[in-house]
Amino acid sequence: MCILCAVPFAVIGFLKYNGMTAEKFISAWIKSVILTPNRLTFKPKNLYYEEMIIREKEKIKQIKME
Repeated sequence: MCILCAVPFAVIGFLKYNGMTAEKFISAWIKSVILTPNRLTFKPKNLYYEEMIIREKEKIKQIKME
């Protein structure tokens, strides 16, 4: 049972991703995902308002056509 728990850690020692060993990759991942804050911008989109504007333009076109 103890050997089965140790196998994943032994395999990690042989992995390389983009030329980095597993330890460097894990530290880079932690820095980029957890430690570095990401600024996410929220831009609301009012679908009802946009649809209303489209309908108003269609009404104006219909009135001009008549």
